[in-house]
Amino acid sequence: MALHNSIKDLNHEIIEEYLATVEICLAHTKDDGGILGYSATLLLLCITDAIGHGLLEKGGATRLEVLKDPPFSINLTDKQINNLKDWFRNKLAHSAALCPGVHLHPDTGGLPFDFEGEKLVGIRVPVFHGVVEKAWRELGGDLPRAPAMPPPQAWPERGAKRQSTMTPASSGVVTLPDHDE
Repeated sequence: MALHNSIKDLNHEIIEEYLATVEICLAHTKDDGGILGYSATLLLLCITDAIGHGLLEKGGATRLEVLKDPPFSINLTDKQINNLKDWFRNKLAHSAALCPGVHLHPDTGGLPFDFEGEKLVGIRVPVFHGVVEKAWRELGGDLPRAPAMPPPQAWPERGAKRQSTMTPASSGVVTLPDHDE
């Protein structure tokens, strides 16, 4: 990972690293014969969210609605999208847990998501990877819109104390460590 003066270059490198990591997760075979599905799925949802941020005009904590539009074009309802958001934001990403009844599959055929009505019941991780990678490549490895990045002179100095922007329970003064700490 290199320092970047543009958020666009940073976005590109991060997404490429995520995709490379997903490929490692899918290639790894656990003792039970499974893949590293949780890690791969989390990264794929992060990539999808980032692509949504670059494509969608509307705000929101996540932008998984992009799954319904090109370049993804997965036929999902708004309620199914909300199901994915709730599962992604609150369970896998922040609690290291998967919703009860949701299974990750190493299957390489079919649709990426299995729903029973509006309830998510399964994700075919390799299929989801294929959809996300294809969408990223169709975009030319570029997000059309990216948030403004402050100029380097506005970045905090290493070791500087600053107010945390984390949750109220964890807020306070934090120290940004030097790279060798």
